[in-house]
Amino acid sequence: MNKLKKFIKKYFSSFAYFYSYLRNKVFIAFFLSVSVSVLDSMGLVMFFPLLEAIDKGKDVNPDG
Repeated sequence: MNKLKKFIKKYFSSFAYFYSYLRNKVFIAFFLSVSVSVLDSMGLVMFFPLLEAIDKGKDVNPDG
């Protein structure tokens, strides 16, 4: 456990700072942040079929 504390303080000093005040709430916040980013990306991906449907109505004829 002591090695883990030294490793975290050496490479993740800002994480250690927040962990000292919030304890396990840091992990909850990290998990919620990751889940929000996944859900947000899924919401953006849902626009692709809509944009494709709008784009298919306007085919360009190269022969003019």
